[in-house]
Amino acid sequence: MREDGRVLSRWHDVPGDEIPGTYNRETGYYEAKWGYTIDSQTGYVINTAGQFDLTGDLNWLRSHQQSCERALDWLIRRDTDDNGIFEMMNGHISEQKASDWLDIVWAGFENAFVNAQLYEALNQWAGCELVLGDTGKAARYQQVARRLKDAFNKPVDEGGFWSPAKKQYVYWRDNDGTIRGDNLVTPVNFAAIAFGLCDDPERIATILGHIEQRMIAESLFHWPLCFDSFRQEEVHSNNWPFPTYENGDIFPTWGYLGIRSYVRYNNALAMKYISNILVQYRKDGLSAQRYTRVGQTGVGTDILAGSSTTVTALYSDIYGIRPKWNRMGLEPNMVPALNGTQFSYTLRDTVYTFTLSVDDYRMKTAGFSVKSSNAFGAGKSGNDLVFFPGNREDSKLVCYAGANEFINLEVNYWEAGGCKWTVRSANNRGFRVYGLKPGARYQLMVNGQATELRVEIDGTLAINTSFSGPAAFTLKLLV
Repeated sequence: MREDGRVLSRWHDVPGDEIPGTYNRETGYYEAKWGYTIDSQTGYVINTAGQFDLTGDLNWLRSHQQSCERALDWLIRRDTDDNGIFEMMNGHISEQKASDWLDIVWAGFENAFVNAQLYEALNQWAGCELVLGDTGKAARYQQVARRLKDAFNKPVDEGGFWSPAKKQYVYWRDNDGTIRGDNLVTPVNFAAIAFGLCDDPERIATILGHIEQRMIAESLFHWPLCFDSFRQEEVHSNNWPFPTYENGDIFPTWGYLGIRSYVRYNNALAMKYISNILVQYRKDGLSAQRYTRVGQTGVGTDILAGSSTTVTALYSDIYGIRPKWNRMGLEPNMVPALNGTQFSYTLRDTVYTFTLSVDDYRMKTAGFSVKSSNAFGAGKSGNDLVFFPGNREDSKLVCYAGANEFINLEVNYWEAGGCKWTVRSANNRGFRVYGLKPGARYQLMVNGQATELRVEIDGTLAINTSFSGPAAFTLKLLV
């Protein structure tokens, strides 16, 4: 990273592909001559946030705070027309330079793919700033993300990336206003949906429905980078004629974005492409850079590890394994064919066993068991169990326990107006609910017996019970 915050894109190969003066003969690393790939800015931040969720190491995150802020701020400063969309270092196809992972496609100026990744980076890093206690910076990054989302979704004739004529998100806009990349570029449209920029159900259904129609028409096993051709002047000659290389071939590297896009629209289709990639793995071990569009055969000497992302999406988006810095998270999108799935996952030296079916999720460790029909997070804090509804941090339930006491919890529902949980542990030592409206009144039912409680000024509600045997607890907001 340079002092101004620009993250260098690192490539590794023999000399000949580098920007003059950037090749390190001792290491083989360099910056590629095809352009400044600005998704290095976003990738650095997204990967840092993801690594923190795996390690939970606050000191490590704090050591990267300034560098992540510099990386984001470098790109945030690149909005010369103040329209909420951020600009690349190349401005026009005449420069014949790239600005992202598709390194011989001449995308530049306002690049929808990089801006979608920036939206994800802003939201991920805002969460990290909250953990680090800087609410001001978190609010700033959230505000930038909201403005980006509004601008991104505007029609192209109003400065956004949505094409009403093509009913898709276009790839980029040159600095002369020319709209480019309206050839159904899959990672662009998947990123818009997967990262939450596009939350319009009609748009989502239109984009994903059209993509699936095209997949069926060509009997493709995985998504190509684009369905139709770029214009010849928009790409390097190595991308011509269509379909060739980044102009229409199949790169499984971006599969996880496809799975994440489809999983809430039609999770059976998401499973279809996971199954397809597993079939391909059994054929060739995914030992290719890409697959040709016509023959669907593996080609390319540089084998990309990213080809595994569709398989990892089975765990992150179907099984819903979503670790967070202070808990294990579970956000499944199960299909009936996988009912009864059971496996173990180790996070920070704790072995978690999962048993998953549609609307029936169980997480178990040596110290607790949690069951729910909805997404949740859970983890130990000392002797106590902390339950996070929806795997979010805006509310939680703390179940108090003594040393070496096993906690068996089932959360029946958790809604705005109330919640219900059942504890089947040998002992119940009380609870505290967080994230409620200060001063609100609740009716508490414990095994059918009612009492009234008031939420404290800090938004918490103490439930002081201590008895043996199973117990059902219901909280209902009183109006």
